[in-house]
This record gives sequence, C-alpha cells and structure tokens, in this order.
Amino acid sequence: MNWIKKLMIVIISTLVAIKGSDILIGYFHPENSFPVESRGVERYVDLRENNPNFKAEYVPSKKYLNKTDSLERKKYLVRTDEDGFIENGNNLNFTKNYETIIFFGGSTTEQAFVKEEYRWQSILERNLNDQKVPKFKVINAGVSGNHSIHSTINLIAKGIPLKPKYVVLMHNVNDYALLRFTGSYWNSPPSKAILQIKDDISLIPLLRRIKDNFIPNLYMIYTTVKYRFSDHDDFSTIRDNELVSQHIIDESFRKSLNTFIDICFAWDIEPVLMTQFNRINSEDKLFIKNKGKNTKQYIKGYKRLNDVIRQVSVSRKVDLIDLDKLVPGTKDYIYDAVHLNDNGSKLVAGILFDYWRKKIVSFD
Repeated sequence: MNWIKKLMIVIISTLVAIKGSDILIGYFHPENSFPVESRGVERYVDLRENNPNFKAEYVPSKKYLNKTDSLERKKYLVRTDEDGFIENGNNLNFTKNYETIIFFGGSTTEQAFVKEEYRWQSILERNLNDQKVPKFKVINAGVSGNHSIHSTINLIAKGIPLKPKYVVLMHNVNDYALLRFTGSYWNSPPSKAILQIKDDISLIPLLRRIKDNFIPNLYMIYTTVKYRFSDHDDFSTIRDNELVSQHIIDESFRKSLNTFIDICFAWDIEPVLMTQFNRINSEDKLFIKNKGKNTKQYIKGYKRLNDVIRQVSVSRKVDLIDLDKLVPGTKDYIYDAVHLNDNGSKLVAGILFDYWRKKIVSFD
C-alpha cells in the first residue's frame, strides 16, 4: 500500500506544481494571460449512420417475434463497409466506368432481418451486372430509425462524394411517427435530434475515450443490440403531446422531400422516390394488435404521406416507384407493419430490376 500512497503524492504534487506555475506566469506576465471566458455549449450535427466496418449476427428476440407473423428466428448477418453502408455480399470488383445507385431510408431500406443475399440492393446489383465487368454499384444506405432529414444529411456527408448517378429515397413511417407529435423535424426527442450537445463534463469525455480505445467493438455491439431489441421508446418525452394537424405534417414532409430533391439536382444526381410498402390498414389484425389505439387516425395519416410522395414526384418531375401499390400488404411479404421478410425483399428486387432495365439504355 505504501507505493500507492507514494504514487498519489507524486501525482498530486505534479498537478499542484503545474497549476502553481500557471498562476505565477499569469502574475508576472499579465500581458500574456487571458481572461476566463465561458466556452458556451458546443453542439454538432448528428450523422445518424451505421458504424463503419461493423459486423454482427442478429437473432430477433422472442419479444420482437411476438410483434411479427412471418419473421424467422434465425441469424441475420449485418456488415458495413468503410463508409458505414450495408454490405451486399456480392464481392464485385469495381474499378472504373461504373455508375452508382444509392438507396436512402430507414430500417425498411436497411433490412437487418433479411438475409444478406436476399436484400433487394444485393439482388439488384447481381442482376444488373456482368460478373466480369460490373457496371452498376448498388449501395444500401438505410439506417434504422432515420427519417428523411437524416437521409438528406447522409446524402450531403456521404452520398455526394461518391458521385452517384441515381439516389433513391424511401421514407414514411419514421417521419410520420415524429411529425404527428411535433410537427417539426427540429423538435425531436434526443435520440432523433439533428443537433446534439457535446458533453462538457470532464469525466464523460474521459470515459468515452476509454470506451473508444479499450472496448470499441464490444460497446458497439452492446449499443446496437440494446437499441434494436430493448423496449426503448424514442418518443416517450413527446408521446403525451397533442397530435399535430395532418396539414402541418404533410407540408413538413413535402418540404423535406423537396430539399432532398433540390440537393440532388444541384449536384447533377437523378433522384428517384419510392412510396413505402405496408400492412397499415384496418383489416390487418397484426397491425391493429400492435398499434392498439388511434388506429384510424394513424392509418389516415400514414396513407397521406404516401400520397405526398406521389404528389411531389409529379410536381418535381421525378420518377416514382410506387411500392405501396406494387407490394401486397400481407404476411407473405411483410412481417409486421412495414418491414419486408426475405420473400418481400425478393419481390421488391424484381420490381426495381424491371424499372432499371427499362431506364438504363446501356444495360446490354
């Protein structure tokens, strides 16, 4: 124990000496000293992305499965590349003279509970390419929980640098879940907030550095699994708010879509919009059971946002892939209200292939 006491004395003495030196310098050289000022609050724009170079196998919990009716309890591989995009598993060698298609969205685009090789991005990439000389790189930029503003931020931060030919946006349920309580993307609960406050307590950054350098992979898996499978409620702080009028919700969503499109046009990227497939209707027993209350209003509001997507595609002369109409809202393809199972993703892959086969003149 004596060596511990000696070590503590050395540490404390060193700190006192450093502080004393600082005080003396300020006293004898006041012209070199600086007034104590408040640094204020440091903030940053949150890039909601999947961690780069991540790999995990997820097995849906029994509690999660109870909210589904066509999801298999098995391992689902999720890997990301150096940019945090979901890997397709095709191992194609892209060198030069290829075009990039990026799909932005939330968990319905990410598809964590679809086999890697069955995700529509993976199938579409295989179908569009000659294995020897691949011409079309398809990127899965879906992130669980993201709404359309998050996708716009990801487009700016990660999509534009890749110089894609096309970007595809599919959002609805995450936007509606937020806007119906707030009417704005800037009144979000902490987990969805665009502006985050940097911790200014000295101990927190220290613990974060220890976590980042000592157990980064373990912590990443812990936080990801906790988010996906716990009974967390992102909207607990706003759930008691009075519901916002549908007109305000529609217009906020419309402005967000137009912002995404404007950025695409400014950077010579062709945007494509997709409506969201779903089982959100009064006849679906699983949706009614999981939603519980306010189902009529929820159904109406959700359907309205798919209509807004259609309206924006017309007003902005942007291509629309109407998955809401093309994907049957049954358990054969969708395992809960909005998430595809393996069969559903295969169906969407076929729809997308038909679209691009007609669109891309140089396909042959």
